[in-house]
Amino acid sequence: IADIADTKILEAFISLRSPYSYIGLLQAEKLSQHYQIPLKIKPLLPLIMRGLTTTENKERYAVFDASREAKKLNIPFTGIADPLGQGIFNAFQIFSYAEQQNKELDFIKSAFKAIYVDGLDLSNKSVIESLCQQHKINYLQALEYNNEHDWQQWSDTNQSTLDGMGLWGAPCFRFQNVICWGQDRLAQIEQAIIVS
Repeated sequence: IADIADTKILEAFISLRSPYSYIGLLQAEKLSQHYQIPLKIKPLLPLIMRGLTTTENKERYAVFDASREAKKLNIPFTGIADPLGQGIFNAFQIFSYAEQQNKELDFIKSAFKAIYVDGLDLSNKSVIESLCQQHKINYLQALEYNNEHDWQQWSDTNQSTLDGMGLWGAPCFRFQNVICWGQDRLAQIEQAIIVS
């Protein structure tokens, strides 16, 4: 297996419940397109679903701060329809199959848009079905695929990769040996891409 440092891939460790992940993924997509390098999305369970606690004030501030960041970057942002719990499960059940079809970026971007722009509840099955329809993803085949490739396994793997990098929250980005936490540090990644 090639050492990660030899591969020119931009990895994005994201959480659907993190507004910064939404903003960061769109920025990472721009870098990936501009420099013609593959973008690999590594979804993570939200902190709270991993047994870590956060305060309501902190969460409220994150949404307020992220909306300010989004405005600066011209990214639509109207609030959050919290996907905690079933909403996350529903999206994760589709993700592997979407990836199989090379539609994972479109699918995750639609999920983010549902959460932060359209105020749609991902725990509602019809919302997930309509996201699948948008991208011609067969919903039932995706669920079947998930039975064979349980999302909990890849989500745990993504988490232990992140732990191994000495990081814990989302979003995080990695290009070769350069790792950064937070969408506001993507300039470090861009610099690494330029000199690679």
